[in-house]
Amino acid sequence: MSEQAGRVAHRVVLAVAAVLLAWGAWRLPLIDPDEARFARTSLEMARSGDLVVPTFGGEMRLAKPPLLHWMQAALFRAVGPDELAARLPAILAGLAMVFLTAWIARRRYGPEGGAWAGGMLATMPLFVGVARLGTTDALLSAHVLAAIALDIEEPERPGPLRAVAIGALLGLAFAAKGPVGVVLPLLVMLGGRTAAGRKVWPGTGAVLRGLAGWCAVVLPWGLVLVRRVGVETLAATVRREVLDRFFVGTDHVQPPWFILAAAAVGFAPWSGPLVAGLGRLWRFRRDPAARTALYAGGGLVVGLALFSLSRGKLPSYILPLAPLAAIVATWELGQTLENPRRRPGIGLLVAVLAAFAVVLGAGAVRA
Repeated sequence: MSEQAGRVAHRVVLAVAAVLLAWGAWRLPLIDPDEARFARTSLEMARSGDLVVPTFGGEMRLAKPPLLHWMQAALFRAVGPDELAARLPAILAGLAMVFLTAWIARRRYGPEGGAWAGGMLATMPLFVGVARLGTTDALLSAHVLAAIALDIEEPERPGPLRAVAIGALLGLAFAAKGPVGVVLPLLVMLGGRTAAGRKVWPGTGAVLRGLAGWCAVVLPWGLVLVRRVGVETLAATVRREVLDRFFVGTDHVQPPWFILAAAAVGFAPWSGPLVAGLGRLWRFRRDPAARTALYAGGGLVVGLALFSLSRGKLPSYILPLAPLAAIVATWELGQTLENPRRRPGIGLLVAVLAAFAVVLGAGAVRA
């Protein structure tokens, strides 16, 4: 595929993703309970002008950090409180995920690989279902992916600002959904670097610069919040919303295998190529040409293990891992196309995947 054809393919993928995510977003009621709670809290923030302490029904609500509330409140003030304004931050975050996934794959696999990776992500049921909801999952996922994209690029001479940028992105991920916005990407980076045979631990200077970037994003709001509500209130919130959910399972308690089942369904119809790619990567673990796929595969496995260990589970939790799954599946598809005799029925596979995308698109239009 030529460079010009690759650019056209990427634009088509983004256009298709935009249609899948935005179609009906302006008329479909806020059915999901979390959507309604976030929208109500953001509406109260827009009316009160208090950007530090969110409220729900006049009562303080610290269950989630305020990044989504800030964005929704700004949109409510600009265009009015409606369904599209409540969902627009998630839709834009979803489009950013498709763009970044295609960008990562394009740098390693060329224009065609970039188009495939972006298209795979855009046609995953998990992505289409969650990235059109006015919740924090897509916002978290976009910032996590942006930080991973900077780390996976592996430039010959990384500048000093790269670590600052990664730290700032982790700060935005924290502002979207709390500590998971830091723990998840760091574990994915460690797993990805280990699998790719890269230096696992960054230098002290990089760590300090990353911490400075994180503090620059989080502390201006965080310090004011501590002053307003107190350390004890915040500590109780962290214990209830983070530690108890993970170790005790206060909500959505599921067995460990639940995450694997959610991934199999949520990443369909690319689950088969994904599993085949993870298996093939073991044989390519010392091949420098497979380092991007190894990074994505290692990060994906670590991320799935993290969510499997948590007592509380929802399918939407693994949305940040969907781009990594798309990159591994793209690599596997490339290996298959290079050696078609080793994988019979590739034409049938492509036909089934195309039919699935059409059915998924039709379902989104009807919604």
